[in-house]
Amino acid sequence: MKIETQTLEDHQVKLKVEIEPEPLDVAKRKAARKIAQKTKIPGFRPGKAPFHIVERFVGEEALLEQALDILINEVYPKAIEESGIKPYGMGRLENIPSTNPPVFEFVIPLEAEVTLGDYRSLRIPFEPKQVTDEEISKELEDLREHQAIIEPVDRPAQYGDQVTARISADQKQDEGENKVTLIRERSLPFILKPDEGENGAGSGEEWPFRGFSQHLVGLSADDSKNLSYTFPEDSSFAAWRGEEAEFYITVENVKSRTLPILDDDFAHSQGDFENLEALKNSIRTVLEGQSRQAYEAEYNDKILDILVEQTEFKYPPQMIEDEIDSLVNRLENQLARQNLTMDVYLKMRQMDKQALRDEFKPSAESRIKRYLVIYEIAEKEKIEVPPEEVESETSRTISQLYESLSPDTPRQELSERAVSSLANNIIVDLMVQKTLEMLRKSAQGGLSAEENPSSEKGSETKPTGVSVSENLTKDKDQKSEIQLVTQEIPGEDLQSTSQES
Repeated sequence: MKIETQTLEDHQVKLKVEIEPEPLDVAKRKAARKIAQKTKIPGFRPGKAPFHIVERFVGEEALLEQALDILINEVYPKAIEESGIKPYGMGRLENIPSTNPPVFEFVIPLEAEVTLGDYRSLRIPFEPKQVTDEEISKELEDLREHQAIIEPVDRPAQYGDQVTARISADQKQDEGENKVTLIRERSLPFILKPDEGENGAGSGEEWPFRGFSQHLVGLSADDSKNLSYTFPEDSSFAAWRGEEAEFYITVENVKSRTLPILDDDFAHSQGDFENLEALKNSIRTVLEGQSRQAYEAEYNDKILDILVEQTEFKYPPQMIEDEIDSLVNRLENQLARQNLTMDVYLKMRQMDKQALRDEFKPSAESRIKRYLVIYEIAEKEKIEVPPEEVESETSRTISQLYESLSPDTPRQELSERAVSSLANNIIVDLMVQKTLEMLRKSAQGGLSAEENPSSEKGSETKPTGVSVSENLTKDKDQKSEIQLVTQEIPGEDLQSTSQES
């Protein structure tokens, strides 16, 4: 076997592989036997027709085509091994310049190469914000809202009431165009909130748009109302940005809401709290935990943004396409949960599938670069996950999975393969968490140059955990699923049902 290697600019390699003629003759005979077994040849039982009869029956060109398929499957892995290249994924056959002797030209994507900067020298101030009294007061008000006494009233709706209304919405169309439904008709409760925020946004992140409930003030049961609304470009609901919609509203009922008094008795109603002050302290603890978690996510983003800028990357175009596939599949799943199809979504956004892929490309590149940085650091730092952590997290996840099933859903044991796949995903997640923890500690100046996050300083014991090389390289599809960044996917908030909850 003669192999010529040519490195291409897009981090792929072209292999020109020449072999002796004899293997092609052997492959032709294998192909003839396969054809004879599957094809009815007059005068012969299946699989019994001789080579020259099969060749005459199907034609020399068809036989050669199948023989080349057999030969390529044999030659390709040997060529990869002998060339010593490290492929990212399957290559493609680009050309067959000759069949005598057989010559094949393959183009193969290479495994990504990452050259890190000095990530241990990075320093970023760690300054999580403190929980304010105003935030605690807001949480208390939300608790009061949930315990409101609701009673039917026979009068027009006013601020503070709860109004149940049937609503639907269509995309505004020019005359003659087909109607596009944005919101299928549904019955939902709305709490009427006054305009107290900036730019008339007192009702906050209300669905379907900020300030919607204000349009219900003054309406009584059985009243109907139509209104037009153009979603702004900064709308929380990405799929509707810039859309001009026509809403159709019919009020079903109006109910008053009386909030409980904020005192010690109220605190007792919320749980085992001695008094209102104890409830406030509990709320503060919860908010501090949430605030810390949110700040750490932002801090992680800052670290990764800087590290990506300091890093040199080489990766093939197939890696981008695979990540785009992952994002498209994620969007399709989101749409399916909202009873929408990709075709309807694309029509709403007036784009085709290629335009959607082009839109996802920057996101895909960002995700890949962040993944590669974390993967490379995890390898360099020899970060490992103790087996007991994997076992514990896997058991917890399986328990949560069963708990999420409805009582009438049949319980079935997960297959060994499914559990193994789940465990591998958990290993990756834990590896990412540990790597990010190490980077946060380093960026705050709390990591010594000699410190190894996977084991105690000075320990001579060989680590017994699961290493990144043993798991992150098992399945490249698994790599593309790591959620390293919070990237907005158009349609993620499409037809949000926050009001329904």
